[in-house]
Amino acid sequence: MPELGGKFDARNPSHKMLMSVLGGMSESERQHVQARVRAAMDAQVVNEGRHQGGRAPYGYVVVDGGPHPNPRKAAEGFRLRVLEIDDQSAEVVRRIFAEYSQGSGDRAIAKGLNQDGVPCPSERRPDQNRHRLADGWQGSTIRSILENPRYTGYAIFGRWAKHETLLNPDDVSAGHVVRFRRATPDRVVRSRQPAHPEIVSVEVFTQAQLMRRSRAAGGCVVSRSWTGNGPRPGTRIC
Repeated sequence: MPELGGKFDARNPSHKMLMSVLGGMSESERQHVQARVRAAMDAQVVNEGRHQGGRAPYGYVVVDGGPHPNPRKAAEGFRLRVLEIDDQSAEVVRRIFAEYSQGSGDRAIAKGLNQDGVPCPSERRPDQNRHRLADGWQGSTIRSILENPRYTGYAIFGRWAKHETLLNPDDVSAGHVVRFRRATPDRVVRSRQPAHPEIVSVEVFTQAQLMRRSRAAGGCVVSRSWTGNGPRPGTRIC
């Protein structure tokens, strides 16, 4: 190693200390690069409504949107990818929101779709759902559709965050494992203008979220603001 003037000696305390310092500097630079990339991607979503890749939500398909806006990438043959409505699955999404607004629960909606022989997302698009079993509609599938704001036509980015944890806390050399967890609301960004065709309106989606919160509170309205009169915040009013 140039910093050591020769070969690394694991038995030399000075060498081990320098390796620790270099490792910390490398990790710091890695985190700075991640932050810069994430900030650039956030700006693209907010200002341009750019689709940042990944699997299209059920009800949409990814199509060619023309040359890439970055001249360098366009010269290399990269193409812009955008979301378009898949008519058949979009009708299923509208049905899910309609039945939920009428009082049906997640499992009841899933049961009705299975009885009607409607293909579930992994069955309809097995090419992008190889990690799924294609075993029919589940309540969790209905929940994920009802909670996905991209159906309103706005580009959403950052709903899931990647976390690296030690594979074995007792053996650091075993490496890390990547887990995805739902990000905090302050990390999620939304485009200023609609970025793709909507499947449900903002009003329908908002109403569904209010109903979910009401059901989670046991059918009671939860007071979230307090002006000095009435119950304090967090009190259920039935």
